[in-house]
Amino acid sequence: MVRAILCASAAAVALSSGALAQTWNLNPTYGSVNLRTGFLPDPYVTNVQAGGDRNARNLPGNCRGYVANAPDFNLNYQAGSTLPLIIGAESSSDTTLVVNQPNGSWICDDDGGPGLNPRMTISNPQSGLYNIWVGTYSSTAGFPQAQLYISELTSVTGPNSGGMTSPPTSPPPPTASGPNISLPATYGNVTLRSGFLPDPHRTNLQSGGPINANVLSRPGQYCNGYIARAPDVELRWTAGSLPLIIGAVSDRDTTLVINGPDGTWHCNDDGGPGLNPRLRFQPSQSGVYDIYVGSYGSTNNYAAQLLISELDSQVPGDGPVTSPPVSPPVSPPTGGGRPDYTLPASYGNVTLRTGFMPDPHVTNLQSGGPISASSAISGATGACRGYIAQAPDVELRYTGGSSLPLIISVDSSADTTLVVNTPDGRWHCNDDGGQGLNPSMRFDSPQSGTYDIWVGTYGSASLRPAQLHISELYSQ
Repeated sequence: MVRAILCASAAAVALSSGALAQTWNLNPTYGSVNLRTGFLPDPYVTNVQAGGDRNARNLPGNCRGYVANAPDFNLNYQAGSTLPLIIGAESSSDTTLVVNQPNGSWICDDDGGPGLNPRMTISNPQSGLYNIWVGTYSSTAGFPQAQLYISELTSVTGPNSGGMTSPPTSPPPPTASGPNISLPATYGNVTLRSGFLPDPHRTNLQSGGPINANVLSRPGQYCNGYIARAPDVELRWTAGSLPLIIGAVSDRDTTLVINGPDGTWHCNDDGGPGLNPRLRFQPSQSGVYDIYVGSYGSTNNYAAQLLISELDSQVPGDGPVTSPPVSPPVSPPTGGGRPDYTLPASYGNVTLRTGFMPDPHVTNLQSGGPISASSAISGATGACRGYIAQAPDVELRYTGGSSLPLIISVDSSADTTLVVNTPDGRWHCNDDGGQGLNPSMRFDSPQSGTYDIWVGTYGSASLRPAQLHISELYSQ
């Protein structure tokens, strides 16, 4: 019997185990869940049937048991900076675990938990998709009932360790004494990434609520004001090299309470101009920020505006403010002005993670557009050439994590160019880096996140047929 052992990459599995390899991208048999660090209730528990006809020994490494082809369960996990991720199973039969991690690597366990039950502890978990299989040690065990549990607490050894006989069906109700970040944001969700425009992003709202933010105070941080139970705004943020600055402006005394991606609470009163709050995160983490704007002296609701920025000048640290702006700034230019990665991609979204097959991934499209890349883009890596569309041609959502590069290239009979905005908000341009007059870019140690891709035509705004290739192989 074995403890958690790191197996080889998903790409190596596909090459070595052939038809017996687990197919991670099939729909999970027993569903999926989105969890982020600090989730409640802990442990999260779900019922599955263990076992299958695939021998886990066919995976590279010391894996055990018999598992299904499709995952039993998928976990979409947003990690923090301190807590481990613990995955285990309990059953009256001898069970095993097989997990495919976000970076494509495999980990397996048998008997790491109490009795003949598996349990693995991932000390520094990655954010992303975990495909989970619960296996049976014996091929003759059939498909016994099992409970899969997910936890961040080392004290949890299984769902029944605390007397629980069945998985919870819903999280516990919120208490009147504190905010509940699992509730929908009152003023909506905002998705931004570094380099966003317009900057600042503004949301009009009402500050205040029934909860005294003092319940969140801890040594070295005192939380002021009265806030709502549900977040006012939920920010889904992709970080770059710039700071993330969050503030509020109002003609009343307001406060700010934020739950960050790692589950830590941050509070401020009067860090901005006048009696307005301001918090600055540098470096900022990618992930979800639940934001509350409070009223300082009472539970009353006051008109306020939430500002999200990467520029200190947009959310200053001092100076008078008499009232919040009443309208947002002018929207990004349209027509032939400049590329706008917030627009939907013309030829769709592509979601890939390291080890993807088939490689290369190919998208047929029309290159070109009305925007001169050399005039519209400054500060890019590489010289920007050609004419591109305003909206991205393709949006790539990529999960990296291996030693493989990410290669983006174009194949066309026309003279084409390439413009890419990477997850850190930086622009990259290429012309003729590939074969003939076609462009190619290679990113070593590629970041996980969103890559917005434009394929341009060199000499004019005319549209020309082209193929976009996305690969991790040095040659295709």
